Amino acid sequence: MAKTTDFTNFANERPNYFPGQYLLEDDFELQHKYLSDRQRYYHQSLHISGIIEGLEVEVVQGKKEVQIQSGSAIDLNGNLIVLKTNITFSNFNNINEGLLYIQYAEEPQNQQQKDIPDSYTRLSEKPILGFASQIPENIIAIKLAKLTINQNPIILDPSVREYSGLSLPNANSKALTLRSAGSANPNLAVLTGSLQIDENLTVNGTISGKIDAINITTGQLDTGRIPNLSADKIISGTFSVNRIPNLPADKITSGTIAGDLTVNGAAKLGYESNISDFSIPLMSGFYQNNGQNIPGDVPDTSHGWTHLITARHSNTNNNHQLQIAASYQSNDRIFFRKIADNGTSNPTWNEVATRGTNTFDGTQTISGSLTVNGSVQVGGFTDGDQDEWPKVTWYRDISKNWDEGLIKNSAARGYFKKAGYGIHFHQSRQFSLWSTNWDALFAVEGQTGNTYIKGNLTVNSAITPSAGSAENNGIMFPKDPGGGSGDAAWIRYYSRNPDSRSVPLREQMTLEIGTSNDPQDHIALMASGGVGIGTNEPAAKLDVNGYIFEKLDVIQCNNRGDWGSANHPIKVYFQTRLAGKPVGTMMRAIQDHPSWRGHYWQAWVDADRNIRVIHNSINSIHLADRNT
Repeated sequence: MAKTTDFTNFANERPNYFPGQYLLEDDFELQHKYLSDRQRYYHQSLHISGIIEGLEVEVVQGKKEVQIQSGSAIDLNGNLIVLKTNITFSNFNNINEGLLYIQYAEEPQNQQQKDIPDSYTRLSEKPILGFASQIPENIIAIKLAKLTINQNPIILDPSVREYSGLSLPNANSKALTLRSAGSANPNLAVLTGSLQIDENLTVNGTISGKIDAINITTGQLDTGRIPNLSADKIISGTFSVNRIPNLPADKITSGTIAGDLTVNGAAKLGYESNISDFSIPLMSGFYQNNGQNIPGDVPDTSHGWTHLITARHSNTNNNHQLQIAASYQSNDRIFFRKIADNGTSNPTWNEVATRGTNTFDGTQTISGSLTVNGSVQVGGFTDGDQDEWPKVTWYRDISKNWDEGLIKNSAARGYFKKAGYGIHFHQSRQFSLWSTNWDALFAVEGQTGNTYIKGNLTVNSAITPSAGSAENNGIMFPKDPGGGSGDAAWIRYYSRNPDSRSVPLREQMTLEIGTSNDPQDHIALMASGGVGIGTNEPAAKLDVNGYIFEKLDVIQCNNRGDWGSANHPIKVYFQTRLAGKPVGTMMRAIQDHPSWRGHYWQAWVDADRNIRVIHNSINSIHLADRNT
């Protein structure tokens, strides 16, 4: 609250309006002053100067500027200061360290007559922002922040900010105020003066400060810390207290402590209570079953006696409980359960994982690493499963004796007959690798061993396919790649006399490259150099170092010798096969004509792209047709 108000110029009258009244300038000024005096007096008397909301200060990164957020405040004179929009401030006047402040200001606007100095129609309230080492005494302002400018970036200290609050009128005009503790502790309300509470006071936090025993004279006190309270001060009633160090033990004989109890030293809680039912609503405490088989007992029956620790909800009408139990047997089995419904029990105990064998129901989640020194078994196992259990098993069907998983095998297992690890799956199933959208990348079929690889296969050593002439030997390409049926291609290596008793005959081997079904199914050797037979340095596209056996086509001439006719069989034969072939292409054939026995024919595409034909006994060249 400000100093005592001077009411000399305080407006205590207001205009009274009536129909037909002639209003003068003084009437409007009186009306405004009447309202303004009362509003400012209200702000000045019942509020204290400071920030109401907003006006936070932020350093602009990379610049020697700060930004003041929009907000409001009240000054000592009761003026309401409103900053409508965010403003950037940089006018530090070469001051390295100082206070950023805001003050109330009015500015006349809209001059109606230039000849009359006071003929403004508006007074605009525009606050002034300033920066100074210390705010001058003649300026009534609100501190926004303390700034250190000679650093990059600017160092901002908001601890100087003061927030507005309440001012309580009193008899001696001393400040009796209630306001926030500021940015350092925004949730703390600071009261200057004493406080009397006629009704109850509930404190959820900590009471700190100076609390002396001599201040406790009458009434009932619920407190957490009264270090100097002597035992003779407690005579009757219910006392809830956390720490009374000077209270001797013989003063506490019986009764109930209504509230929390904190013991900094040792506490002896006595012994377990015998109860006959673990499933009923219980108070927090320690219990035992008196050596009997009672309702709600733990599954561990290795000992007749059972420990039970119960923690129950603070509301006596609420049966939410946490129970921990174990038998008296010196094993490592511990159980817990939660009772979550009011007025009901939970018959299911959950066993805590310990050093021995544990069984879990439901889903278990491990957020960190998992180290397993033994086997990891996923699936059911029986006592009869002794022969080389899988180390990691992801599927098991006991009725069908199916095991699928990562298995450790002995030297008697597997292809190479060596001990090691492998993946085992049933013959009726498959092993696969997939990519996105179940795109099969690799698959092995059970029992048959058929293997599928989607991409390329790179092998740094030899590939050894099976030998033999059957369809499942060698390298077999996919059947019918172009549709239809019966198309096949293969590469096989086999003995031509596999059943012979003669070793030399069995060693007569053939490397077969073949296709089947259609005469249009071809084998092409697309060598950029040459193809050698009997030589590894061919000097031509085909270089044969050895005998060549060639079977020529036999052309049926039907006793026709009229070479000049348009459809002579020999001419038609070569026209059909050499049409469109490149220059230099040659082929041969034998004719079937009674008068021309002992002749064979040759044809080629000449340099002028004509197809020319010659036979072996007549030294004349016949023009068959142009190669078009």
